[in-house]
Amino acid sequence: MTRYPAFGADGTLLGTAYFDAHVVRTAREVLMVVVAPDRSVRSVDVLAFGEPQDYLPRAGWLARAEGKKQEEGLFVGRALAHVTGATLTTRAIAAAVRRVLAVHSLLGEPALPAK
Repeated sequence: MTRYPAFGADGTLLGTAYFDAHVVRTAREVLMVVVAPDRSVRSVDVLAFGEPQDYLPRAGWLARAEGKKQEEGLFVGRALAHVTGATLTTRAIAAAVRRVLAVHSLLGEPALPAK
């Protein structure tokens, strides 16, 4: 997992993007999960998806994670809805988002780069 912080011109943290690669069924998936300064999910984007496109949840489902925090139980069937035909994919995405939030919590906020 790799993280990239984004800072504004005034040095304020705008968010931190994490890239998480994992396997769903037999093929690789790469997500970009952006964590806001308040430690909530700002966005989840699928950058690579090797499984059939029928198994990929729609953007509206991914948006359901936005604004959620680590303690909100980001599990399919709780904070995230079930998607017929995409059970393994949605579970893998939910697990990746939980993993990103846990890593972010452990690492803390990124420091402003030295000038």
